[in-house]
Amino acid sequence: MNLEQLKMFVEAARHGSFTLAAGSLGVTQSAISISMRKLEETLDVVLFNRVGNGLSLTDAGRALLREAERILADVQLTVQRIETYRYAPKRRLLVACSQNAHDHWMSAIVTNLLSRKDLPQIDIAVGSSREIASWVMRGTVDFGLTESEPGHGAIHYWDVFEDRLRLYASQEIASRLGPQPSWSALENIGPILWEHGGDLEPFVLHAFEKHRLREQRIRHDGLRLRSLIAVYAAIATGRHAGYVTERLAEGLTGGNPGFRPIPAYDILIRYWFFGPHQGLGQLLSEAIKSEAVKLARSPIKEESNGRES
Repeated sequence: MNLEQLKMFVEAARHGSFTLAAGSLGVTQSAISISMRKLEETLDVVLFNRVGNGLSLTDAGRALLREAERILADVQLTVQRIETYRYAPKRRLLVACSQNAHDHWMSAIVTNLLSRKDLPQIDIAVGSSREIASWVMRGTVDFGLTESEPGHGAIHYWDVFEDRLRLYASQEIASRLGPQPSWSALENIGPILWEHGGDLEPFVLHAFEKHRLREQRIRHDGLRLRSLIAVYAAIATGRHAGYVTERLAEGLTGGNPGFRPIPAYDILIRYWFFGPHQGLGQLLSEAIKSEAVKLARSPIKEESNGRES
């Protein structure tokens, strides 16, 4: 089993088709088919159920997909780490951050820090909070920045900025909450949308649990959206209320009278910068915090990609 086979396997699993996987990788369909047959022979298991023109994963295939995605992500990150040594003797730092931190904060912050001669240059990698904590502990990246506060005693960490998951809704939906909204009233306007499967979902579910809300009365079983921008687009239809970050929404709505923020249901999100290097970490965290304050005063205007009461 080699990396090329793993790449082909992952693409075939994602697309459910050898033909589509071949198009994605720029190879022939027969090359994918032969490679997957050899992989199954090597492992002595069946990885795909072949039904008509489509593919689905067996239990063994699903187990391999989880590991293959992790291995390929680690390889890509290792390459990115080694590439920072191109700039020797002054190596660039590699900072890993969560998807939301990257999209809405760190890209602009790092750009603004380029003019600082007292700071090293920074490259950014993206991962989940769990992955980033693991990368920092292994030394694969120099620092991490996520929504989850690290708890390891050997790691130094700094609170650098905050955002809020805020509920947004059309005027009609918001009016159903009454003049003094209570958390229990959310069950009356469900279903409510939020980003599923990402680092922000635990904050939403924790808020529901804290206020004794029944998730099954609130969630939308047919709309499990995987990004904040997708949630925003669904809210824009006027059919549902939903949670997006304040920074994203304030820039996109631009004062649109069709949208109403409902701060009574704010959920605070703190971002933590962490790593094993205390002196350098302190310097970088202060620089990041300073730039974040400036960005908070200037909401983003367009993106492609909270305090709890």
